Amino acid sequence: SPKHALVYCYKEVISGFAAELTHEEAEKLKGEKGVYGVDEEIVYYMDDESRSHKLLPMNINN
Repeated sequence: SPKHALVYCYKEVISGFAAELTHEEAEKLKGEKGVYGVDEEIVYYMDDESRSHKLLPMNINN
């Protein structure tokens, strides 16, 4: 049934992108207006149930 079809419900999300940059390019990007942060080589597995629930907390009862 549709009630049981819901897998995840996120109330907060982030915008971002992945890019291959040199160290110098990454450092320059860190100083740009509107850049929240630059992280190096972090892999997020959003399709892996064992890891994704640890990244973004959720509560589907609200």
